[in-house]
Amino acid sequence: MGFVLNCSGRDNTLIARSKGFGCTVPELEIVLLDIDLEKVFTADPYIPKTANQLLF
Repeated sequence: MGFVLNCSGRDNTLIARSKGFGCTVPELEIVLLDIDLEKVFTADPYIPKTANQLLF
């Protein structure tokens, strides 16, 4: 079953992602907030994109 990936705002993004992963928005928020970005970037400091490319 498909779903629409609506990223027109924070709430719509969380709703669409939670539908895609088959979880609730609060469950998704817990997982996302638990990601240690410092650890991720330290593990692999080479990112082949600039900050602007990642943001836009």
